[in-house]
Amino acid sequence: MNSTTKTHDSTDTSNRDAPLSKKAPSSPFLLVALSYLGMLLLAALAFALLIGMFR
Repeated sequence: MNSTTKTHDSTDTSNRDAPLSKKAPSSPFLLVALSYLGMLLLAALAFALLIGMFR
């Protein structure tokens, strides 16, 4: 085996044991949460507009 071949090191736990916040940053979750709230707001406004038109 030459020196450039990387072998599996059982002590390398940087990928498996890292906390979830280190693996997946919270900003994508925040973007999804805010877009979900925005769509909910638009749906509520559309529903209110429909109710107002038929009153």
